[in-house]
Amino acid sequence: MFDAFLSHSHKEKAFIEEIADKLEAHGISVWLDKRQIIPGDSFIDSIEKGMSLCHTCLIFYGKNTPNGWFKNEIESALIRIAYDKTFRVIPVLLPRANETNVNNFVKALHWVKFTKKNDDEAFFTLLKGIRRESPGKYISRDSLSI
Repeated sequence: MFDAFLSHSHKEKAFIEEIADKLEAHGISVWLDKRQIIPGDSFIDSIEKGMSLCHTCLIFYGKNTPNGWFKNEIESALIRIAYDKTFRVIPVLLPRANETNVNNFVKALHWVKFTKKNDDEAFFTLLKGIRRESPGKYISRDSLSI
């Protein structure tokens, strides 16, 4: 089992890999296509199985309209939350994300918004969401040194 399935556009791959590394460093196991799909395996079967092995799906929105595999992953996640109330979908807006690209069903979910690449508060909130914990008040590292 995995904690989180990372759904994203291939155009955002480098940033998503950085987030995956940070999540893993904080004890979150992630399913990321590049790291999990075995060469020669079916993308459709692998993605479907990968999502079924996860408790949460993170949908990362960038500046481009979701299409292709990414759009299919969003649809699969929305179908799953309709019948599996334990499954969570967390929309994540990346810097420069176009909010008009977010599906109306996804807009109804509480999302995490990164305002810059290294947005510690957004990452903290994302971690809490995956762990099913209230984010509470964020305390930055800088304020701890005061």
